[in-house]
Amino acid sequence: MGSIFAVLVAQYIGGMENLIMVSPTHIPFEGTLADKKTMTGHSVAAWQEKDVPFVRADLSAVKAGKYQKHPAASHKVTGMWTAYYKAYQDKDVERKAWLQVEKTNARILLIAGDEDEAWPAEYSVKALKKYLDDKNYEKDVKVVIYPHGSHLNGLMPNREREKKLYRMLPLIGLMYKTFGRYRKENISYFEQSEKEIIDWICA
Repeated sequence: MGSIFAVLVAQYIGGMENLIMVSPTHIPFEGTLADKKTMTGHSVAAWQEKDVPFVRADLSAVKAGKYQKHPAASHKVTGMWTAYYKAYQDKDVERKAWLQVEKTNARILLIAGDEDEAWPAEYSVKALKKYLDDKNYEKDVKVVIYPHGSHLNGLMPNREREKKLYRMLPLIGLMYKTFGRYRKENISYFEQSEKEIIDWICA
């Protein structure tokens, strides 16, 4: 969700050199209270005391962490995924809430797994790319979508330095089923993502 706030800072305050969005959403969404279930009726972000446009992904209507089959997904997804998918179906609201990534004036790297369990990140990445293409965006844009990729992508601590953390990966696999099912591939994506991000920043 951090990429939402990075984009909004650039959108309302000023640009940046590089924007890296990993397992992103392309629109802000409705906030919750501390229980992560009670919806606030307000956006997760505000500008000058006004809600930033958002979609209503009603997490109170689903069991956010419970896995289920969904006709729009080739893999089992969480209740949270289904809530976001449903929110994206109101195309008028989606259009109004769209993150205006072109205002960052940045080089943009978009990374997602095609079997993200938490929300439809692949959809967001492809939607953002099309949005930028339609805007004739002139800065570099790169899309990386990992086959059988989980929600967990992006930078991970160094394997040699953080051996204890890496020993916890089986537990992560229980929480994120795509990761558990395709563990070898997804561990390699940690390393690939790190290289993609570092190369992007250093280019």
